[in-house]
Amino acid sequence: MRIRLLGLAAAGLAVVVGTTPASADSGKFNPPKQYYLSLGDSLAFGYQQDKLIAEFTAGTYSPSDFPGYTYAFGDLMRAVDPGLTVVDYGCPGETTISFTTACSFQDVDGVPLHDGYPGRSQESVALGFLRAHPGQVSPITVSLGGNDFFAGSSLADIQTRLTRILRELRAAAPDAEIIVLLSYNPLTFYVPAPVTDAAFSALNGVMGAAAATVGARTANVFAVFNNPNPAPPATELSNICMWTLICTPSPSGVPDGHATDLGYQKMADIFWEASGYSRLTPGG
Repeated sequence: MRIRLLGLAAAGLAVVVGTTPASADSGKFNPPKQYYLSLGDSLAFGYQQDKLIAEFTAGTYSPSDFPGYTYAFGDLMRAVDPGLTVVDYGCPGETTISFTTACSFQDVDGVPLHDGYPGRSQESVALGFLRAHPGQVSPITVSLGGNDFFAGSSLADIQTRLTRILRELRAAAPDAEIIVLLSYNPLTFYVPAPVTDAAFSALNGVMGAAAATVGARTANVFAVFNNPNPAPPATELSNICMWTLICTPSPSGVPDGHATDLGYQKMADIFWEASGYSRLTPGG
């Protein structure tokens, strides 16, 4: 079984930054329903490079060991609906192109996902699930677009493809809350090849524009992870090192910009804030 290392420049990391608020309100509130559907790339899956390698080496790999933000956000929503079921189709390495064709992590590398769909695209299985459960799915979270940027796609093409995907989801689930992830930049202080926050602001803009076309909310993790002036004694660097693995030496020698356990939990908190679901809890 071959395992690709989804490091900094590989297609497993969604990196989107900008200056939008931590959440954007769609103007219409849709509370959690029976199913929460998580779609997208490595961040939706909960990927952590060295942990995955260690588990495969020991023969102990289980997708359940990678809850990421998806299952943490699901746990928060159970304060509103204890019976909520999480469905996670996240595929490490996914782009807005592969989303419509096949999940290589599953079909080429043979690595089981949280909720697998061998031989099918994430698009087809997601739309099929929504059509099979009309009015039963909300929210839908989407983490797509950053990998396209690393693969060299133009901003216009990313916006066009993401908009089409979101419109398909909205058509299949007109009363679902859709929340699009606008993510963090772990490369700000990466000495071999730093990337400024400003370099990705345009990418953030096209993703936010795509979300707006379907009345989706946005969860801007960048505003928290990359806050240049956090409350002392924290700094942007200390937060990046706490909430991502970029500062952690890797036995493989391939740096990993994915979130730490604390980072994924923080991302779930940001999704919770963006959702507005706190208004449904006692004292909310």
